[in-house]
This record gives sequence, structure tokens and C-alpha cells, in this order.
Amino acid sequence: MNNNNSMNNEDQPNILLVDDTLANLRVLSQILAHAGYHVRQAQEGELALISAQAMPPDLILLDIKMPKMNGFEVCRRLKADIATQHIPVIFISAMDAINDKIEAFAAGGVDYITKPFQIEEVLARVEAQLKLLGLQRQLQQQVTERDILISKLDATNRQLQQEITERQIAEEKREEAIAQLRESLRRTESLYQIARATIIQENLPTMLQMLTASIADALPADRVTLITVDMESQKVLDFVKGGPGVEYIIQPDFDELMAGLTGWVIQKVQPVLSVKGQSDPRESKSVQERRVNTKSGAIMVVPLYYKSKVLGTLTAINRPEQRDFNQEDISLLSAIASQVAIALENARLAEETAHLKEFNESIVQGIAEAILITNAENCFIFANPAAEALLGYPLEELLELHYETLIPEAQSDKVKAENTKLRSGDTVYYETNISNRNGENVPVIVSAHPRFQNGDYNGAFIALTNITRLKQAEASLRQRTEELEAQNAELDAFAHTVAHDLKTPLTSLIGFSFLLSDRFMQLSSNKLRDLAQTIAENARKMNNIINELLLLSSVRSLENINTQPLDMYGLIYEAQKRLRSMVQEYQPELIISEEWPIATGYSPWVEEILVNYFSNALKYGGSPPRVEFGGTLIPATDTTVAKAKFWVKDNGPGITAEECQRLFTPFERLHNVRAEGHGLGLSIVRRIVEKLGGEVGVESEVGKGSTFWFTLPAIE
Repeated sequence: MNNNNSMNNEDQPNILLVDDTLANLRVLSQILAHAGYHVRQAQEGELALISAQAMPPDLILLDIKMPKMNGFEVCRRLKADIATQHIPVIFISAMDAINDKIEAFAAGGVDYITKPFQIEEVLARVEAQLKLLGLQRQLQQQVTERDILISKLDATNRQLQQEITERQIAEEKREEAIAQLRESLRRTESLYQIARATIIQENLPTMLQMLTASIADALPADRVTLITVDMESQKVLDFVKGGPGVEYIIQPDFDELMAGLTGWVIQKVQPVLSVKGQSDPRESKSVQERRVNTKSGAIMVVPLYYKSKVLGTLTAINRPEQRDFNQEDISLLSAIASQVAIALENARLAEETAHLKEFNESIVQGIAEAILITNAENCFIFANPAAEALLGYPLEELLELHYETLIPEAQSDKVKAENTKLRSGDTVYYETNISNRNGENVPVIVSAHPRFQNGDYNGAFIALTNITRLKQAEASLRQRTEELEAQNAELDAFAHTVAHDLKTPLTSLIGFSFLLSDRFMQLSSNKLRDLAQTIAENARKMNNIINELLLLSSVRSLENINTQPLDMYGLIYEAQKRLRSMVQEYQPELIISEEWPIATGYSPWVEEILVNYFSNALKYGGSPPRVEFGGTLIPATDTTVAKAKFWVKDNGPGITAEECQRLFTPFERLHNVRAEGHGLGLSIVRRIVEKLGGEVGVESEVGKGSTFWFTLPAIE
């Protein structure tokens, strides 16, 4: 390819060079750039993959022998990714064995250049592949243009055919519109009858019978059934049928209903549509057989649902030779079911209101407190809605209970003593717990007044005031008080750090700065360099202290943490990169486990833990330091969840038992030999791990090194 320096960047072919040898990258980059190509570089396979995925190049020149991931693996992963599989790859390697070339082409390479390479050969092969790529793109463009032309011709033919067809079906549409209008009028009349029945009809059986007949006509459907059930007693309350095909309806018992679509709808509280001619897995085999025997085709069932309560179902059925129902039908049936459920509930409510009329005249039903009346045997004979809500029992169950059966055993003696006072004619007022239907203890204040008839004790009027929110407020206040105390302690420690740990480097920084400004011209270059390095070191220490204080504050304030499975090997790698200067200074022996348990946590925080542990192991380890990273799974037991335990072990002088107990205390330092610095790091580690649901610790013996560990929730 000829050199063309005036070529725009958009016109330049984009080439990605992948080689771990910097010299090779520079040479190839200069050759290709001089030839007019836009060149990008990557020194390792993982970076090459990231670069190719972020901005796919036109061509990749790929070295084979690289650390971590060789060129064959890089090529295979490029070809496995739909975003990069089209990119041609030319291998460049000093390996000239036939097996290497075979493997290169098997991995997806299009060409192979052997080192040392010739400039003309590299340019010729690159230009050949780019020309081939250009031809492929040109061919693809031509194919696309041809497809567009064919599509346009097909569209024209369809338009002509449509114009012919429109003339033929115009008359059919007119007749169809007339038929639809008639059908719409008939359906409107049926819907009017349904609405009229739900509003005007006072007799419940007559109303339900009229509803089923009108619904069958409105859909239309061959037959319609309306079923109401009592799930607690497992009984069918109402079974009403209507429509032309009512003779095919066989009334099932409760168990048969629950084995079919009706049971599925009641349990899931969702409408269901079952097409004809197919077995429905939501039905039992016996129900499927009954469906065939009763000549049933398409079926749709919707719940009668009112205020979080399923009253029953509404079902429409067609014969096998009739049409399938559709979403419009099920939407209409669901809308009708909503109105029917309201009508049913209103009818039930009217009956219950009649029975409770005597009580409604003497007790305000809307009172916030739970009101109960007991007889002489302390059994409930009345409960208002607030009592039902508080205790979680429906009225019919509540009226079968004895008052003292709701009292937890720990409060039993106290309540019996208060009831004795009632029988003596005293009004009692006390605090206790009441067990609701779910077995939960609800704190209440009881106010009870005795009832007497002809001088004999006849029961009591009882008012229960729920004080759960008051108790919760008290607990919340206690928790907030504890948090404020902890924050105050942290503020004191923060002030200590600012006053002492920041003061030392700040004093040095100010002093050396004044020395530089006053005596700059008298100081030698070596002395100036030493002073500048000292100023930079003290500034770095201050910056580290401030960053750690900010991190400690963020760990306390952040509430919603997005925990995910952790890549511990990758986090250790990132920690090493952050401590690269220390690693170069101390030249440690690193031992990193190849297998790691899978734990969940927040990666940025866990990386901070590893950086802290690793930096301590470097500073306080042996000479040279020997640092071991490892992890193991602690399986779950009957009383504990699974945990992953990770550790960083050093070969330092070790720590005494007394120092180990103080080591993770906020802002606490050990003796000067073991703990230079500001004493924040391990406090942050503890705060992070506890926030993530784990624990921290250290195992050490003087003269035998130390092992710092932490645990996190694990995935078994």
C-alpha cells in the first residue's frame, strides 16, 4: 500500500498490533503508520480482547508467544465473540514449525508471517487481507442492494395484487360490517342485561341465573358456569349454569374443581384460556377425560376477585366444533367478573348487615381499637372489624375462641389475675401480648369493663389498643441512640487522628516549605531534592489518611450495597498493581492459591481489604517478605450459613496475644516497631467486612509470622 499522509483518519484502515515485546510493537507500528494505516497496540491478550470488543479493528496482527494468554487462545476467543469473529487475524511469530501454523489456522487465523519478517512481506500480506476484506464488504453491499431491489419489486407486486383484491372484497366487507353491527347490537343488549342484573336484582339466586344466561349470549358461548367457594371449609357455595349447552354441564365436587382450570385460577388468581383439541397440563387426567365426555372445546376461566379475596370463578365453554376464544373474549369476561364479584360481595354484605343490625346500633364499627365482648366463660361473642384485623381471624373463627387461648404462656398468670379482678367488678387496665392467627405476638394495652346480669358476672367489654408502632418507635429510638453514641465515638477518634496523625506530616510539610522558600538559593541540589522528596512523602501520607477517613465514612453511610460473586484472583491482581512500587521495593515471594471459594461481596471494598493486608505483610514481613494468599469454604450447618474464609499470611516477627486483641480496634496503634502510620487501615477492614456480613481476625505467634483473615457469605 502506498504512503498517503493526507488520508483522513476515517479512511485509514484500522489495525490492532498484539505483541508483548515493546520493540516489535514499535517497529511494526512505524512500518504500518508510514504505509498510511491507523495503528493501535496491545501488549497482552486480555487487553487485546477488550480493545477489539470496544472498537473492532479492520485487521489484527497477533503474536503467538505471550504471557498469561497466548495468541492461539486470543484468536479463539475473538472468533467465539459475534462482535469480533469477522476480523481477519494474521499471526506473526518466530515459531516456524508446521504444527504451529496448523494450530494458527485452526484457531481462525487467515495468514502466518514468520519472524524475522520482511517489511515488504508484511505490507503485502496486510494489503492483501485488507483488499480481500474490502471486496467482501463490497460484495455484501451489492447483495444488500439487490435484496432491497427485490423487496421493492415484491412490494409493488403486492400493492397491485392488493388493489385487485380490495375491489373483490369491498362487497364482502360491507356485508361483514352489517353482520358485525348486528352482533354488536346483540352483545350490547346482553351487556345491558348483565349490568341491570348486578345493580337492580335483589334476589341472589335469580340474579346469578340471569347473569350466566346473559354472559353466554354476550360472548357468545355454548355454556357459562358461575361458581363460588369457601376455601377454608373446602365447599362449593354456589354453582349456577346458563347458555344453550347447559345439558352438558355436570356439577363437580370441590376436589374435582380444584383439579381443573377452576382450581388453577383460584390458586394463581389469574385468568386462563385453554384452546380446543389440546390437553392442558393445568388439568388432571380425570378432568381432561371429563372435558372430552362433556363435548367441551375451548374454555376460559376468570377469577371472581374482590378486595384481595377470591370468591370463585366465571367459566365460558364452547363445543369442539365452535371457535376458540381470544384475548378480547377473556378481557370482556374479566370485566364482567369484576362487576359480578362486586354484586356478590354486596349481596353477602347485605345479608351480614341484617344479622349484625342489633350490634351496629350500639357499637361504632369504625372505631380504631379492637372491641371484643366475652361471655361468663371468657369466650368471644362479638368482635368488630378492627379486632379481626388485629388478631388475623375471620369473625366465625374468632367467635369460637377463648380469650386466654390468645395469651402467650409467659403472660398467662398475669392475665388470669386481671380477669379475677373483673369478676369482682373492677375495671382493669394493663399491658400484655396477644398471639394473632399467624402465631405472632402483638403488644397491646387492654382496657376491660365487667358485664353483670341479675347480679351475676356475664362477661366483659374489652378494648385492645395496638402499641406495636409505639414499641417499634422505642426500639428505633434505642437503635438510633446507639448509632449516635457510636458516631460520637468515631468523631472523637476522627478528631484524634486529625489532631495527631495529620499534624505530624503537616508540620514537616510547612517547616520544609518555609526552609525552601527562605534558603532556596543557599541549598545544594542534593539537599533541595531531599527536601522536595520529604515534602512529597508527607503530602502523600496526609492524602492517604484523608482517603482512608473518607472511605471509613462511606462504609458507614452507604446503605444499599450491590453485592455480587467475587473474582478473588482478579482482585488480588488489582491489589498488586496498586502496590506495585512497594512490591518493587520489598521484592516479596508471593504464593497465590489457584482455587478459590465463591463468595459474594462488593468488589471495590474487598479490594481495599486485600490492599491493606498485603501492604502490612510487605512492611512487617521478613527479609525478604514471604506472602501467601489463600481461601477455603466453610460449609453451612443447621445453625449457620456457608462462608468463605480468605487470608493473607506473612513471615514477619509475629504479634503477641494482647496486641491481637487490640489490632482491629478503631484508631488503635500497636508499638512503634509494628505500627508506623495512622492506625486507620485495620479499622476500615473490620468496618467493611462487618458491613458485608462477615468477620475479621488474626492468628499470630511471636517469631512465626501472622495470618490476617476475613470471612464473607459464600455460594456452595
